[in-house]
Amino acid sequence: VGPVGGPYNARGGVYITSPFVPIVGTDAQLSIEARVAAFKALYSQFLGAGNPITTNGPFASQARLSVRDAQTILTDPNFGIQADPLQSVSRSHVGDIDVGGKFSVFDTFGGSTEARMSPKGLNFRAAVGGIFRIPSGQIESPDNFIDIGTGRGAKAVEGRVFSDLLIGSHFWESFIVRFNKPFSDTQTMRILDKPNEELAPYYRRQSVSRQLGSAFEFETAPRIVVNDFLAVSAWYMYRHKQQDHYSGTFTIPAATTGFADITIDASTLDLETGQTEHRFGGGISFSNLYSFDQGKARVPFEVTYLHWQTMNGSGGNQPKFFTDQIQLRLYARIFGGK
Repeated sequence: VGPVGGPYNARGGVYITSPFVPIVGTDAQLSIEARVAAFKALYSQFLGAGNPITTNGPFASQARLSVRDAQTILTDPNFGIQADPLQSVSRSHVGDIDVGGKFSVFDTFGGSTEARMSPKGLNFRAAVGGIFRIPSGQIESPDNFIDIGTGRGAKAVEGRVFSDLLIGSHFWESFIVRFNKPFSDTQTMRILDKPNEELAPYYRRQSVSRQLGSAFEFETAPRIVVNDFLAVSAWYMYRHKQQDHYSGTFTIPAATTGFADITIDASTLDLETGQTEHRFGGGISFSNLYSFDQGKARVPFEVTYLHWQTMNGSGGNQPKFFTDQIQLRLYARIFGGK
């Protein structure tokens, strides 16, 4: 309850007229009941000995929300959220598209397939590459609190460095370094004061300026070549994404909020957007490339099974991934012979 002329209500009285009340027996309701009881005791001692307070204060809800009640709160404009209902969704859409190239800069094999397939001693090769990311994917909907987007929806450029180290004819280790730099853009989002506040009112749905954080990745994969066809490998990747940055300040009048004029700042969306992740995995691959180069196979291909998972990480929205991947790679030349 606020005083007359107070910061929330010039006429005094209750700060807000929320349609939500605590559930009976919960910590919130017990706290309210304790404060009411303490006030009643003080009132009877100092002011109202002859006219005590007989009511017990706000009446608690006797039942928890049903699924139907929850859907009504999300979708009914009277509750101020105006979001999509919680339901199973089947979604199909392309993700962000990468267009890029890769160029060899050093190769001790001298471009010889025979030397690469039957290496001797110490060998090394390196290449550089880059991509431009087309934001063809869809980001999470601001009106669906459980939505998963198909992309980040931002243009980006990425530089890559590739290298392979070969020792003898049976050990081979690959290294890849990537650095991704997104471009700034504008997106419609619900501005939250804290990352765990999902049920943001509709008036917090605003168009904000967004700068996604840059990402650095280091990846390595040691391999043991069993024979001309089979290889087993381990895999490790380190990934660090810097914090995102959002900007935009919006003043929402009391007529919209229902209790007071407020100012919301999109920079609160920055919170817990930085990520650090360590992934480990391993796999096995079958390739007939050597047989193809000898004229013993008609179609060159490689089949790989890889399992990897997140073993360590930090950041408020860093998920723990488990992935089993089967990959079929077919080889063909656009120009020239086989």
